Amino acid sequence: MLVCHCNRVCDRTVRQCIREGAESADQVALRCRAGSTCGGCRPLVEQLIRLEQREARIEPELEATGT
Repeated sequence: MLVCHCNRVCDRTVRQCIREGAESADQVALRCRAGSTCGGCRPLVEQLIRLEQREARIEPELEATGT
């Protein structure tokens, strides 16, 4: 899914930036330019950050329980 139309950045790229350590919309913008032009996609970038952070917290719990 295209997240940033101005810079043609898809959700996979944004998610990868987050997995590699980006913790804010500004950090994502520095890494892949999503949200760095008009800012219209920043709410979606922030939502993806929250989702990725939530998933990162859930995965270790699943591994600990063996599911």
